[in-house]
Amino acid sequence: MALTEKREAYCQKFVELGDMSEAYREAYPKSRKWKDRSVNVEASKLHKNTNVLLRVKELQDEAKKRSEVTVDKKKAWLVQVVEQSLRQVEVTDNEGTGIGEFKFDGGTVVRAINELNKMDGDHSAVKSELTGKNGKPIETVAKVQRLNFLPVGNKTK
Repeated sequence: MALTEKREAYCQKFVELGDMSEAYREAYPKSRKWKDRSVNVEASKLHKNTNVLLRVKELQDEAKKRSEVTVDKKKAWLVQVVEQSLRQVEVTDNEGTGIGEFKFDGGTVVRAINELNKMDGDHSAVKSELTGKNGKPIETVAKVQRLNFLPVGNKTK
């Protein structure tokens, strides 16, 4: 899939910035003088191009590999959070005298891992499709009742 130089620049900037309009402005410098609406429309059109979408996906996959944060690594971190949160450690002062217990709070770590999952697309929505009998569409029946309106009174001036 051979992209033009500007389309390649758009893909690179989109992956870097995550914003179609800003990526478009960077790849197409003349568009910096345009109204926001015009840039948004053109960026949206370009982003729907199949070759552009494929290249963006390719670049995102490469970036994900470079980050080297695998699902297995994230699971290992979560196991460490669970193990650490179950431990209670005695807290001591500089002389070694016990001054209480420390209970680990892993909420921040779990939120960070959750954010990594979102960034990597590991929180992808699961698409479910409901079907009727034998995989056919679900049949729906609309019931309409007839409403009779009775005049309340004669409103004349």
